[in-house]
Amino acid sequence: MNISQTLEPHLDDEAVKNFESIYQELLNRREDVCPTAKGGDLGDFRRISQYSLALRQVFLHRTISTFSGALICLRENLLYSMVLSVRGNFETTAALGYLYGRLDSCANGTLTREEIDDDICVMVLGTRYEPIPQAFEAKHVLTLLEHATKAVKKVTFAGQSMPPGLLTERYSFLCDYCHPNYSSNSVAFHFDKKGNQFRMRHDCKIVKREATIIENLLISVPLFIDLYDGIPTVLGTIPHAT
Repeated sequence: MNISQTLEPHLDDEAVKNFESIYQELLNRREDVCPTAKGGDLGDFRRISQYSLALRQVFLHRTISTFSGALICLRENLLYSMVLSVRGNFETTAALGYLYGRLDSCANGTLTREEIDDDICVMVLGTRYEPIPQAFEAKHVLTLLEHATKAVKKVTFAGQSMPPGLLTERYSFLCDYCHPNYSSNSVAFHFDKKGNQFRMRHDCKIVKREATIIENLLISVPLFIDLYDGIPTVLGTIPHAT
């Protein structure tokens, strides 16, 4: 993927370099195989550890895909799809932050190993698609964001002040852009006051103020990487004794 070629018409050199750097950081963390325990008792530490490490790879796959998807959409002038990809990236960071937070609660004794084992099952298999029989109910994304905010405070901003609404406010903005509200509607036309008419922007290029929405990935992805790297650390603090 030629990141610089896609971004240079829209962003400054520093931002382009940051995009290239974090993309490589994501690729460096890919694994082809994630071993998982077969069977085992609910709450067994080996199960928790291996499924947590596998789940972070699942989220890494989604993060790389939404990161790449946003860039492709920018290149192809697909603004709505670009914003959807960026929003999906935030949701993935939120999910990983939720996992980190639950593991941390288990380490602190707030949750039992059986409870965190159940949580991991829900994160892997949960759905809100009702026709699937006997399915776990997936966690609401706002719940994930709430827990992820606490996790990011601990992992990325330990001993520092975290900017308010770093995840939640940006996510809210992205949602508004994804919905058929003014934010997204306004990119479809230019209002000609003199002629009192809508001039539609079919086949028009994405303009700079629209393209810069992709810079929200420079918030989400570095936080994802911090949380990703923090999963083995927090697993190491969970008591192993049965």
